[in-house]
Amino acid sequence: MVSSVDLAGNISQPIQRRLVLDDKAPETVPSNLSATLSFSGREVTLNWSADVNADSYNLYRSEGPIDQVDAKQRLAENLPVTMYRDADINVGSTYYYALTSVSPAGLESKRLSVNLNLTVLLASLGGTAVLSDGSRLTAAVGSVTVDPTLYTSISIENPSELDLPDLAGSIEGTARRFVAMTQNGAPFTSDFLSPVDIAIPYPLSEIPESLKVFMLEGGIWKIVEGVKVNTDSGTLNLASNRFDTYRLMRPESKPWDI
Repeated sequence: MVSSVDLAGNISQPIQRRLVLDDKAPETVPSNLSATLSFSGREVTLNWSADVNADSYNLYRSEGPIDQVDAKQRLAENLPVTMYRDADINVGSTYYYALTSVSPAGLESKRLSVNLNLTVLLASLGGTAVLSDGSRLTAAVGSVTVDPTLYTSISIENPSELDLPDLAGSIEGTARRFVAMTQNGAPFTSDFLSPVDIAIPYPLSEIPESLKVFMLEGGIWKIVEGVKVNTDSGTLNLASNRFDTYRLMRPESKPWDI
C-alpha cells in the first residue's frame, strides 16, 4: 500500500497494488502438434493447440527422439503464437519435433509435448521413413506414384490403445500408424502402384514367430499374410499397398500347447 505526502503535510488516499511473483514454470504442455507440407516440398508449417498456462513456446527439432529439454536441439524460442514455419528441410531426412511451454516470466517447463516425426519424400522417387525403434516404410522408385511434382510428408505414429478398435490378444504399445500428407494438406489415401515394405518392431520378450500382424481396414482388424521375421532388426516385415494402421497380436495358447 502506497500514499504520498505534500509539503503542507496533506496525505493522499492510499493506493493498493498486488504483486504476484511468477516463480514456477508451467507443468502442462501444448498438444496436437501437427505439420503441413508446402507446395515446394522443402518446408513445413507446424501447428499446435495452445497451453492455457503458457505465455509462449519453445520448439525443438532433432534427427532422433526428443526425450529431454536440450538447448542444442532448440529450433525457436519464445514463440508467441501456435505456429512455426520450418524452411530448412532436407528431403529424405527424418525429423522429430517437440514443444515446451514458457511462463510470462520466461520460465520454461521441463516437460515436453508428444514428439511429432516426419520424413519428406519426393513420392515418385520413393525413399525410406524410419524411426529409432525400427518402425520403417521403404518405397521403391515409382511404387507410390509417377507424378514428378508430388511430395509427401510421412509420419509414423504410435496411437493410444484407447483410440483403436478392440483386438483380442493385442500387445499394448505395438500399434503403428503410417500417415502421409500431400502439399495441399490432404492425406494420401490412394493405393500404391506397387507394394511398399513395412517393418513393425516387436517386443523382445515375445517369440516373434508366434505373433500375428493385423491391419485396420474400414474400422475392422484384418490379419496380414506373408509376414516375415527379421531378428537382426527386431521387426516383423510385410508388404502393403497403402498407408495404414497395424497392430501385433499374441494368439491365445491352447491347453495342449502348454
